[in-house]
Amino acid sequence: MTAPQLQDLVLFLDDPETGDEAGLVSGLARVVTGAGPLMVPGTRHLDVPHLAVTSRNLGTFDVTHLPTGVTVMRDFDTMGAALLAMAQLHAIRSKYRLDLSAREPEAIRDALYEVDGFPVPFAYGLPSVRPSVGAWLQDARTHTYEWMLPWETPAQLVREAIEMIAMVGQIVTTPTEVDRAV
Repeated sequence: MTAPQLQDLVLFLDDPETGDEAGLVSGLARVVTGAGPLMVPGTRHLDVPHLAVTSRNLGTFDVTHLPTGVTVMRDFDTMGAALLAMAQLHAIRSKYRLDLSAREPEAIRDALYEVDGFPVPFAYGLPSVRPSVGAWLQDARTHTYEWMLPWETPAQLVREAIEMIAMVGQIVTTPTEVDRAV
């Protein structure tokens, strides 16, 4: 096979039939870098399509959009923090019915821009005020090292992320037919 054929062959290599931990599966994900596409270690959740936590640099974790290979948020210092950010992005996608299956980075950017001013569907920051999606995304991108409170562990963030994903539920990616009432 040639390189272009391999690029579109698989975006994430895993086997859901193998032992997974609470829906998490690990494998390889394609990410786009300045030097071109690269296969890196990644972890995704079976109920969260099109997103994964990847690690292109040892010791840092990113949230990657799998169909494009583009990093949405980068440089989290723990996998738990990156997984929680991915779960929160999944909650936003589910709440506002965003389609993240596109293979063009501009389409993903436009989808997030459309809901930029809407409030996030989860508690974040001060309990009395929910930030907008745009404010949350900006904060998540600039304060990746502050996701964990001093008494929390990365395992607690992983648990919180898995619970959030379970509460959001699985997104149905194919439309279902509904009979019209007569």
